[in-house]
Amino acid sequence: VKEIQDRAFDECVILESVVVKNPVPIPIDYRTFCNLGGAILYVPKGCRNAYLSADNWRNFRQIREMTGVRGDVNQDGEVAVADVMMTVAAILGNEGSLIPLEFADMDGDGNISVGDVMAIVGIVLNK
Repeated sequence: VKEIQDRAFDECVILESVVVKNPVPIPIDYRTFCNLGGAILYVPKGCRNAYLSADNWRNFRQIREMTGVRGDVNQDGEVAVADVMMTVAAILGNEGSLIPLEFADMDGDGNISVGDVMAIVGIVLNK
């Protein structure tokens, strides 16, 4: 992504997270997102400070670096039972269980399913 237009996500009032893969923050307008204070921004490992100092990006509620660990759904740096539980909660649609798809979609089919849970369980068991 090289550019995000002004007000591109202005209607996303329940935005909970944004995953950015650009190591360098691109310029955004203060109106690009309407719910910065309620959302978590996930950025590449080693890039948190760049986003903390970037205009408008720094207004996200939290800025977290992605771990890059396969199956680390909660992005805490390890794959554990908590990641399995978060994935199950997302499948069941439990309130507050929205997680970025790419953290739990282990088979890359664009959905979070029991197969993804089983893949994460497999990682936990093979530690």
